Amino acid sequence: MKSSLALAVLLIVALQGLVAGAHHGHHEHRVLIAVVPAHWAAVINMAGHPFVRAFSPLPPHIPHHDYEPSPEDIRRALQADIIVVENPDHVAAADDLIKAAQEAGKRYISVEDEVVRMGWRHLFKPSGVDNPHISHDVSATLMMLGIVRDEVARVAREKGIPEAEVREFLVRYNGAMSALKAVYYASVEYGIQRAKGMKGVALFSAGDSQYMMKWILVDPVTIVVEESEAELRPGDLAKLKEAGVRCVVMLDEEKVSERVLSELRNLGIKPVVVRSLQAQQVGAPFLNYALMGELIASECAEEPAPAPEVGGLTIALGAYAAAVTLALAFLLLRRR
Repeated sequence: MKSSLALAVLLIVALQGLVAGAHHGHHEHRVLIAVVPAHWAAVINMAGHPFVRAFSPLPPHIPHHDYEPSPEDIRRALQADIIVVENPDHVAAADDLIKAAQEAGKRYISVEDEVVRMGWRHLFKPSGVDNPHISHDVSATLMMLGIVRDEVARVAREKGIPEAEVREFLVRYNGAMSALKAVYYASVEYGIQRAKGMKGVALFSAGDSQYMMKWILVDPVTIVVEESEAELRPGDLAKLKEAGVRCVVMLDEEKVSERVLSELRNLGIKPVVVRSLQAQQVGAPFLNYALMGELIASECAEEPAPAPEVGGLTIALGAYAAAVTLALAFLLLRRR
């Protein structure tokens, strides 16, 4: 099982290397995109290189929810042709970038606004308000890729780039989007097979992990806090044991305190930390669904979890291999 995931990571690293190599020596990028969050920049690059180059204007490996962009961050963002943000309401940096784009007359996309207009719907937090952490929702991410594609084509035509190049970009981008969709769904299928039928699972917070858990079809017993930064009330964790919770799933980016982790262990409840940042840092955020399912299966079961059904696993890994092969083929074609 773990060797399958390790192989997947190695394939993605190879894919990233080809992304870098595909545009080396070829015509340079035509459209530059500043993106928050950074892991969306990775998937945009997989779809759009070499015609497109996406980057995060913010420093790496920092919590962006409350980060205030520096003048240098703003300057970097405004060098782009398009600024793409997930949601200005819950990421302070996104709000600042949109304001800077408006003042500079720069194109920007607020993805949440666009996908809601297209019919996408949020998950709800326990209080009933929308969960704004949409960048780990598979549908929202794939819709974002389509929105970016259309905006890139508009910008390219306005810049006077020959129509033949724009059409070539669209053909290749659409092919890469299909490959990425297959990769996302293969990861989800793997997560579903591993976590199937698991009981006694709780979520620590209603953040990115709520969307990830929805996709692998795990229904949490409860969600401990609305936001990972929220203060726990006396007795909150003790109630989990009474509710039959065996494990609490959280993302490493939530930075849950050692005191909370220790208290969970003392209650006989396993804290399960999904190292989502690692997948994002190697440019493979789509692996998070498989990683979450694997951890739930290995850490939350009353007994050691059995191997996933051969049929389901074969389908998942087969789809993954096919998707990676297709993606590699598109990237290799770009070298011509």
